[in-house]
Amino acid sequence: MKKDKRVRQILQQIARFSKGDHGPYMNVTENVDEIDAISAGLNALGEALTSRDSAIKEKEERINALLEILLRYTTMDFSVKAPLCSSGDEIDALGAGLNALGEELVYHTSRLKDSEEQIKTIFNNAPDAVIVIDSKGIIVRWNPAAERILGWTEEEVKGRFLHEILIPDRYREKHIAGMKHFLKTGEGPVLNKTIELPALCKDQSELEIELTISPARLKDEYIFISFLRDITDRKKAEGEIRHLNATLEQRVLERTKELHQSENKYRNLFENNPMPLWIVELPSLRFFDVNDSALRQYGYSRQEFLSMTTFDIRPEDEKIRLLQLNHSPPLTTNIPTLNSGIWKHLKKDGTIIHAEVYVHEITVDGKPARLVLSNDVTERKKIEMEIINLNKDLEQRVAKRTEELQIANKELESFSYSVSHDLRVPLRAIHGYSQMLIEDYEVKLDGEGKRLINNVQTNAKKMGQLVDDLLEFSRLGKRELNTLNVDLTSIAEAVINELTHAGNVRAKIKVHSLGKAKADPALLKHVFQNLIANAIKYSSKKEDPEVEIGLTEVKSGKTYFVKDNGTGFDMAYYNKLFGVFQRLHGQEEFEGTGVGLAIVHRIITRHHGKIWADGKVDEGATFYFTLDSSTLNENI
Repeated sequence: MKKDKRVRQILQQIARFSKGDHGPYMNVTENVDEIDAISAGLNALGEALTSRDSAIKEKEERINALLEILLRYTTMDFSVKAPLCSSGDEIDALGAGLNALGEELVYHTSRLKDSEEQIKTIFNNAPDAVIVIDSKGIIVRWNPAAERILGWTEEEVKGRFLHEILIPDRYREKHIAGMKHFLKTGEGPVLNKTIELPALCKDQSELEIELTISPARLKDEYIFISFLRDITDRKKAEGEIRHLNATLEQRVLERTKELHQSENKYRNLFENNPMPLWIVELPSLRFFDVNDSALRQYGYSRQEFLSMTTFDIRPEDEKIRLLQLNHSPPLTTNIPTLNSGIWKHLKKDGTIIHAEVYVHEITVDGKPARLVLSNDVTERKKIEMEIINLNKDLEQRVAKRTEELQIANKELESFSYSVSHDLRVPLRAIHGYSQMLIEDYEVKLDGEGKRLINNVQTNAKKMGQLVDDLLEFSRLGKRELNTLNVDLTSIAEAVINELTHAGNVRAKIKVHSLGKAKADPALLKHVFQNLIANAIKYSSKKEDPEVEIGLTEVKSGKTYFVKDNGTGFDMAYYNKLFGVFQRLHGQEEFEGTGVGLAIVHRIITRHHGKIWADGKVDEGATFYFTLDSSTLNENI
């Protein structure tokens, strides 16, 4: 700011010199910088010129006599000295003085040119806009920063009134009145002061500026030098800060109100809580506050509670346990409520209760404390002893029952195996003797006799298949799983090839990629054999039978499915679907033993998976199954 002031003073001094006023006006500080040096030179020049003017006035008559000579000197190059007469009279002395004056004027003119160049450089490179107007308010100078900030070039604004270019309409009359007032009185309330106001740009937009106006007198007229700085960004930032401060103040008020409300809610919750609550100081464990429920539960008065510590409500065997805990104030109160376990508490009448205690670290009046909730679990503890005893008894009974079931299962499996194995012999005999009747007595049998023998053979064959299925179902309970990393797509395709070669398959079968899984390949083949064979069988009466085998994603994980567009089933009978000997279609409609889906269910269960189905009469059925997610291969 100091340099800016000196530049303005220099500009004013130059303006005075241009009007012929050579008097010194500026003071030079002891610490003379580059601008002050210019000022010093101008002062010295002013003093020299003033001295010369005085000398010339003293010898006015003589100068009038030498008017012709002086007129000649006004057009001469003062760097060339005029010759002196040998007589060295007064005229020659005047000539010598004029020569000296010429030399001094040449020197100071050179200095003035240097100063002017420096001032011009400062004017053109100033970061702020510098605008010079005359006493009429007409713009005479306009620096590059003004062009950059306001958009007008110097050529566009020079010779135009400042208020037409820079000042918004609402301020123009005030500006003009202020100019007139200053020119009349020499007083201006905003001159030589920094003020903030809006300014017009070339595109008629407004920006916030910081303005300093300094008047300078040239002979009988004033010029005004304006220094203008764009503070739009600063004002915007200040506005944002004010807004943030206002918002912050509002939030503080709101938060204060919330805290008061929260405090009231806490107080109500604390005082009216049906559970015993108290606050203890740390590390002394002295009671700081206690609610009415605690007073009723423990029998002490409020004054008695507030004179005690938590050690006073412990029986002797619990005090040692309490001493072993860390009662130092925590580093932070941002700790969740903790269950500190079940403690023995001593009531005023000497009764000992079991209390489940919950602790939360808090601060009260800036000091560490603990909020404690006590829940009387004396009755619950009694019930838990009883439960433990019952559990022990139940565990013994379960172990005994499990042993009995294991023995019964082994006996049942042995019986099933024996029955199934022993049934084969009479079934083979029935089938053999009926075959002998057909071969040896065919000519003696009429049509009805042959039909009856065929029925005997057919039912014997079915009985044999049923026995085989029962044996297979029985073996599944004994066989250990042989889990391998198997390709499910290959297993499904192999089953389809076997079924296709074994009989007439009309269905259009589509197999999607099923990926790999860890499973027993032989048992999983049984699953696909039963499900795909059923899909082919129950869609065989459709005009265009279709079977689809694929993989889908559900919430429970990867799910495999076998779908057909066949006869379907009624979901009302769904609970019979996977039972042994349970069939939803008559034997005359579709053949089967009713054991296949039971076998599938047992295999999937042994793989810790699930199986279910969805169907609709005459619209097909879909069977789904999963395998234990822990057995699935990650590359599926």
